[in-house]
Order: sequence, then structure tokens, then C-alpha cells
Amino acid sequence: MPRTRESVWLRPVAGGGPTELPEPPPAPLPPVVVEVFAPVLLASGLALMREGSAMDLLGVGRAVHRDEVKRYPPPMREEYRRLWALLHAIQERFGQMVTIRIVAPPSLRWLAASLRHRVRRYPTFILDGRERVTGWDEQALAERIQERLGARRAR
Repeated sequence: MPRTRESVWLRPVAGGGPTELPEPPPAPLPPVVVEVFAPVLLASGLALMREGSAMDLLGVGRAVHRDEVKRYPPPMREEYRRLWALLHAIQERFGQMVTIRIVAPPSLRWLAASLRHRVRRYPTFILDGRERVTGWDEQALAERIQERLGARRAR
């Protein structure tokens, strides 16, 4: 009979009965999905471009995006940079435990989620399609993500 990861094997111990071998490590937890709602992403088209797309692989996507951001008015450009700094910090802090999804502003998903979660201020982050975090406070967002991860570990 072949040994599988799910099976528990017993082995005899000198002078005693069989002892269980340790079980395999638990399956990794699914990441917390953070959906981002921010109108500053509308002009950039970044919400519509996926990493690994043909445009991105050719290097065209990043160059076009960089040129578009340079044309933003200064307050919008600052808000854009602030948002990406916040998202980068969250990704650095949690790594694979978080998946960030940017919701394209003109989409039906944007409209439906905005109504469902009562999004009235930006940026707004929806965690796992349930919990809303609004504003620029990186620490508050990180704490809520940590709470969701802790709840998953407790299950």
C-alpha cells in the first residue's frame, strides 16, 4: 500500500507499543482579498491592465502608464502616489497572505460594490467582500487585515 500524505503511520518504539508519526503541516490559509476603490485609478487605466498581459510583457503598459501619471494635475498625482505607497506597504507587510484587487471605476462591479458596501469616501478597501475600511490610515487597514488572518487561523 503506497504511503500518502493523509495517512497516519504507526511505528513500533523499542520496549513499547506503536507511536504515531506527526501529521503533515496544515494547508496554507487563503489570502485576504483587499478590493481597492479609488477614483484616481480611473484615468490611469491601470485597473484595466493585468500584470503579465501582452502590453505589460512588451514593456508598453508601464511606459504608457508612467506618461499618463505625469499628465495628472498635481493634487491628483499626489493622491495617486499616496495610494500606491499605501498599497505597496500593505503588500510588503503581508506578502502572500493578501491579494490586492483594483476595481475599475467605470465598471458594473464598481457600481454594485459601491452600493452594497455604501462607499461614499475614497479610498475605500473591502476585505474579503465583507468588511469596509475607508481612509488613508495604513495602520487601521493593517490591523483589520491582521484580525481577518487571525480569525482564519482560529478555525
